[in-house]
Amino acid sequence: MTGENERIERDEMVEFKSHVGNTIVLPSQWSVEDNGANLEISSPDGAAQIYVYTYTTEGSGSLADFQKTMLSDFQGGWEFSDWEGIEIGGLAAQKRHLDAKDDSTPAFRIYVLQNGECYHALFITAPPTIMFLNGDFYEEIVTTFRGIAAIRR
Repeated sequence: MTGENERIERDEMVEFKSHVGNTIVLPSQWSVEDNGANLEISSPDGAAQIYVYTYTTEGSGSLADFQKTMLSDFQGGWEFSDWEGIEIGGLAAQKRHLDAKDDSTPAFRIYVLQNGECYHALFITAPPTIMFLNGDFYEEIVTTFRGIAAIRR
């Protein structure tokens, strides 16, 4: 069989390096807004976003405190999974799913890890159906993240 309908376009994966030195491997068609220690990454259709935040451990408390802080804005609209282990960029990390209670609320997956003197938080967000269908692919992207161990001063 031949024809135009059989053509499958493939996107290549590229490594993005932020101004502070964090790296992540993304499909080349995704867009990235680099705000220094924070990144905003969007799928080509804008349906999914990955947000990356980097903080110093100094003054941020323990990793458990940091996890609580990252969840402090989420009230009521989600069902929370338990924290579970995952490896991100070769480091031990924790992840938690926030499943939306209705289709008008976006779903989230939250990841936190420590590398040296830095905490990193990554948030995936998408409408519930899109997260259900593509969440594991988005998580594969998150696992390529390599966060800096210290802020250069």
